[in-house]
Amino acid sequence: MLESNIVEEPNLNPRMKKTETIATDLSISPMREPMQPAQTRQFDEVVERATEVLENRQKALRWLGTPVRALEYATPISLLHSPEGQRAVLDVLDRIEYGVI
Repeated sequence: MLESNIVEEPNLNPRMKKTETIATDLSISPMREPMQPAQTRQFDEVVERATEVLENRQKALRWLGTPVRALEYATPISLLHSPEGQRAVLDVLDRIEYGVI
């Protein structure tokens, strides 16, 4: 079982008196099940393609986590669990590359 990371941050809201505790549970994942090796390869291919189109890995990773209008405001990363979602993300990347978007 994975541990939770707890980060104490001072509360910047003057109306709140306590320090907020932000807990990140590392055992919770947006994926329902662990990725299989074939899915991992496909995910890596999408990240590689995004890096190629967007010119660097940092931009690619940021884009993967940003809602995209062409994907009905879904984040690209949220669609990578299925072959159809991966295809949709790759299609959008092709459209970006060719200046359609």
